[in-house]
Amino acid sequence: MMDFIDYTLGRCEAAEFLVSNSSDTRVECWAPGVLYLAGNGPRSLIISAGIHGDETAPIIIINQLIKQIFSGELEVVNPCLFILGNPDAIELGVRYLDTNLNRLFCGAHRSIAPCKESARAHLLERCVERFYTIYQDTDKLHWDCHCAIRGAVYKTFAIVPIVTHELSLLNHMDELQHAGIQAAVLSQLATNTFSYASFQQFKAQAATLELGKALPWHENEMSDHQKIICYLIRLLADVEDEDETIATDALIVYQIAQQIIKTQPDFHFNFSAEIDNFTPYQQGTLLAQEAGAEYHVQAEREVILFPNAKVELGARALLTLTPCSL
Repeated sequence: MMDFIDYTLGRCEAAEFLVSNSSDTRVECWAPGVLYLAGNGPRSLIISAGIHGDETAPIIIINQLIKQIFSGELEVVNPCLFILGNPDAIELGVRYLDTNLNRLFCGAHRSIAPCKESARAHLLERCVERFYTIYQDTDKLHWDCHCAIRGAVYKTFAIVPIVTHELSLLNHMDELQHAGIQAAVLSQLATNTFSYASFQQFKAQAATLELGKALPWHENEMSDHQKIICYLIRLLADVEDEDETIATDALIVYQIAQQIIKTQPDFHFNFSAEIDNFTPYQQGTLLAQEAGAEYHVQAEREVILFPNAKVELGARALLTLTPCSL
């Protein structure tokens, strides 16, 4: 059977790929890496991965789900758009080619010089709009699946954009727990990420999911991802999760305390480059420096998230978080 990765990377044509579908699900290839599955359920799902080309586990997850659908093993009730975000980067096994694709949504691709990622962001925005227009009267969900560059205190976690009067936050937290997510970061920051664009433009219940550390293809232990695979199967089939063993307070919840932007070429951290996400620091600790500025822990205790001193000037180099309750 041809698979979705083969099609996405140009190893087979759309017609060859689609003819391998032996299920009753109507499937359309909207673009390389963009697969539409029709459904008449109450929810419309976007499941994306590969926005960064070296984050392999979520790509394998999507590929496995599509194989199950095409074989007739998995029935699709809720319509879904499967997306592998950056085929050129996936082919080369790199994070991106010209610039970070996950900073180019909400129209941000129009403000940079044309490149591979700006063209791809524009294409993906049009596909998302097309999908949610077809299913505008459904409950929308977009989970954009990633892997973190470094290790983390919590193996799986989510970044959840919030505007409390628009979305049922508690329901979303419950779904994340059942999908095996251990921690959630509630963010009121306006960003140009893929999941935030769906949240902001289409009021989708959206999140960026971090599913462990980015690894080469052959090093992934897919058994580590069984919880989210099983939950995605239930979402597609529109089947309730009957697992009542998950405690309502099992999910650890944080809010953003600081967003630290790199503005000078000499920006550097005052901690090891190998430090894990969610490592805690006490009030007053010097976290980072650059010409004309120092960045310290401001609250009694803050944990760090996504430290990356190599980002472009003007980009986020670090988030710090504090615990919160729902």
